[in-house]
Amino acid sequence: MRSDGRAGRVACRREPTDYEPFPDVYRDPDGILARWLEVCQIVPLWGQEWECTAAWHQAPRRFPEVFYYWVEAGHGWYRLGGAAERCGLRPGDLLMVPPMVLHEVGPERGVRMKLYTAHFHARVYETVDLTSLLGMAGAFPEVAGAPYRRAAPGLAREYALQAPGWKMAMASAVREILLFIIRHHGSRLSVVPRSGRQTAIVRLQPVFDLIRDRLGEPNLKVAELAARLSVSEVYLRKLFRSAVRMSPVEFVRRRRIDRACTLLRTTELTTEAVADRCGFSDPAFFFRTFRGMMATTPSAYRRVEDV
Repeated sequence: MRSDGRAGRVACRREPTDYEPFPDVYRDPDGILARWLEVCQIVPLWGQEWECTAAWHQAPRRFPEVFYYWVEAGHGWYRLGGAAERCGLRPGDLLMVPPMVLHEVGPERGVRMKLYTAHFHARVYETVDLTSLLGMAGAFPEVAGAPYRRAAPGLAREYALQAPGWKMAMASAVREILLFIIRHHGSRLSVVPRSGRQTAIVRLQPVFDLIRDRLGEPNLKVAELAARLSVSEVYLRKLFRSAVRMSPVEFVRRRRIDRACTLLRTTELTTEAVADRCGFSDPAFFFRTFRGMMATTPSAYRRVEDV
């Protein structure tokens, strides 16, 4: 504590060195992560609570959004990305699964589990997934101060009741979880590569905005995207490879399937109507594209449960 030095003053200002530091903060000397967090948009989709019998087993699958399990009771295991070895899950663990990462989960033999799940987007510049950028995948244990035990049931309750402000409340809880991992498990995260990818993401922001606004138009051309930046199509493809590791056509198609997944799970629209809203003029091509990316059909995806 430091006094302001004036006679008769009884108030003292607490100095930064008086506060206990966060135990394992992600090191961000060039401020890249700080800038990404400032422009990261959290969009909650749903949250649920599950009681799982000892016979339960979640077969390998992937989602286009971030997905997590929080384990309240019971021991289990998981595999990410098609790994051969199983990793353990114990009460208090939060299993984070970035978009499109293959994952498989199950209980230990004869064990019942109680789980909470949530789906959400955490997108930098409304486009690039934050958890993928940071390598935020796997089980994060419930260390002192972790918000998981409070946030996970809260997310399920907010989604179930959908009282006014429920999306804001869910987004706030998700942001708290992400920040906790960044500040308490920072050594497990990494942004690779740094400057090149950051520069490309920022440079492409006008193109990302154009794609978002015209995603439902099937005639959106790469030439129009390049024209937005006044660059050649060849250079635009280089920027996309650097920023999102795919071509402009692949990126637009991925965003369309992302939107289709959300519509299939949150509306009663027919598959044909979903295809039309997502920029697919040919329902058969939509079906093939969806099945190729999601390893299931649109109608089957609509019926998929979290566990």
